[in-house]
Amino acid sequence: MDWPNSTLELPANPEEWVPFLETLLDDEAKLAEISHHNYRECRLRHDWRYRLRDLFTMMHLPIPQALEQELDEIRQRLGLNEKVQDGPHVLEEICYPVEVGEFQGMRSRY
Repeated sequence: MDWPNSTLELPANPEEWVPFLETLLDDEAKLAEISHHNYRECRLRHDWRYRLRDLFTMMHLPIPQALEQELDEIRQRLGLNEKVQDGPHVLEEICYPVEVGEFQGMRSRY
């Protein structure tokens, strides 16, 4: 994954692993920030509807309106007000936490 804190970089010395992890676990604010950031990145990058959009594009087919609407809805729920290219730079525009429950009940309409 290609965004900051998508994975943990453990120290090179194995003896430093436990203190490193204990320090991380003690920093609840940082863990919450990483969690929210990773959740948003995954919603913007790994939803199957993006794969469908890419398939339509690669096959030079029109993207169904319902699919575009669902992708717009995802971006809106993540706090993005305009259509932007999905990718690493997108999260810089999101300034508030998003809860997982906000996406429950979203069903495909096509």
